[in-house]
Amino acid sequence: MSDDQELEQLGREDRKAKFYDKLKEGELAELPDDDVQDDDGDVVAVDPGAGPPEWAQIPEGFVMPDGWVVYFIRFRAAWTNTPRKGDRQCILWNLSESDEKHAAKRARGDANRIIDEMAKQMVRAIDGRKTDWGGGFGPASITTFWNEIGGKCRWTLKSHYLKTHTMQPAEMADFFEHCVTSRSAG
Repeated sequence: MSDDQELEQLGREDRKAKFYDKLKEGELAELPDDDVQDDDGDVVAVDPGAGPPEWAQIPEGFVMPDGWVVYFIRFRAAWTNTPRKGDRQCILWNLSESDEKHAAKRARGDANRIIDEMAKQMVRAIDGRKTDWGGGFGPASITTFWNEIGGKCRWTLKSHYLKTHTMQPAEMADFFEHCVTSRSAG
């Protein structure tokens, strides 16, 4: 590792340490709900320095991707299949190519399962614990969480996946109008 890379790594670790210190001390501001979605329901970028909402339960030592938008989602108890467990929450971020491959393998070629598996793959933490992909039935098991949150909340997570991984009509229009061109090869 070069000296520049070492300095960059130290800077990143220092920023993460400061973030977690502020989080523990309660200094990070809660994000208003309208900072995550606009009036049309489209997901919009938030101030990267705003930090997580105060209701978010973040696992000890949990590492979030540097520079990525992280989504904190809370489901009211009444919307779930298990209201006696109280409000449920999860932490998500967009899928990497590797994440997409893992989800596609779990779908086993079943086109009806692919959106479910992609949406599940976005879930990085459940109710303050790192997501458990081991196939068990513990408190952070993705299988247990998926069943307990019920259809309303599962649909919301699938919709969130689709909105964050698909270009909106205005983006598509911009893409085809300004980012694609063709030329004759001969």
